[in-house]
Amino acid sequence: MRAFISILIAAVTVTATPDALAQSDTPIEGTLRSASFVSNDVDACVAFYRELLGYAVIGESTITAEKSRQVVGAVGDNKVLRYVSMAPAGWTIENPDLRAGVSFIQIEGAEPTPFDQDGARASRAGELILAHRVQNIAEIARRAEAMGVPIVAPLGKSGSGKSTSMAVLDPNGVRVEMYEY
Repeated sequence: MRAFISILIAAVTVTATPDALAQSDTPIEGTLRSASFVSNDVDACVAFYRELLGYAVIGESTITAEKSRQVVGAVGDNKVLRYVSMAPAGWTIENPDLRAGVSFIQIEGAEPTPFDQDGARASRAGELILAHRVQNIAEIARRAEAMGVPIVAPLGKSGSGKSTSMAVLDPNGVRVEMYEY
């Protein structure tokens, strides 16, 4: 069964512009810590990010607090089944913002997003693309093929010619681009 996604929470590193600073003397800055997704198959997501990108599970829980349920969009009779957080190699509890991770929230009754279609189609506004700098991209390509992962841009030289790249779809239909320099 194919998993579905809706983009849930994403923060980006932002530093206020000079015009914005003129409105306030308090600078604003944010750092991407995690991209979180609603999914109907968390196990498939965990396997994908573990096997292809070396991510490790760093936390798992059930979300029960009402405010947290509102934040993740669990409304009505929808029940949050579980929350799993993953981080790439090099992540440490001592420096959790060193590298951004991904997290998956399995919600009973989650509906597919309108842009979840065949991976060969063009991207649409609002769609998420996760770009990763990787090592051993040829091995990743071999594993992706062996796992039956949809490959939407085969292994080859990137457009700039400065790296080798490929793109696949994760179990939620998110385009995952990989580059090796």
